[in-house]
Amino acid sequence: TLIRISYDDQYPWPNSADGAGYSLVTRQIDPYIDQDDARQWTASSISGGTPGRDDAVAAAVQEPKSDDLFDFALDANYPNPFNSRTTITFYLPRVGHARLAIINLLGQQVDLLIDQQLDSGRHRVQWDGSHLAAGVYFYRLQCDDGSLFRKLTLLK
Repeated sequence: TLIRISYDDQYPWPNSADGAGYSLVTRQIDPYIDQDDARQWTASSISGGTPGRDDAVAAAVQEPKSDDLFDFALDANYPNPFNSRTTITFYLPRVGHARLAIINLLGQQVDLLIDQQLDSGRHRVQWDGSHLAAGVYFYRLQCDDGSLFRKLTLLK
């Protein structure tokens, strides 16, 4: 929980990391989310900071086949970080096969939540990660339109 934030650099704010500590990054880049809400911010995953850059760990992702980039969506899990249980929501624009998996930092699948034909629309899945070690994991949604990744943090 963020209690207080202070910067010791002076205006203008730095555009690059000074190499010390972590940056404050948004949990989800979305122009419709209130960025003044402290719950939308977290420490960067990379020491040394990531000002002005996405905090996501790089991964190869298949581009959507549709011209509409918002055809299907994988939302941020909540709560995140979490202790044992979290909720993952996603949207499918049409009926089709969907696969939702949990991936560790080595790229290994450690849990499979969905691997079936689903109707179009919004779907919600609860995941219990209590059988896994605390740490950073990814969840990957694969469907006919491509593949999306997001990061989650399991606490113990």
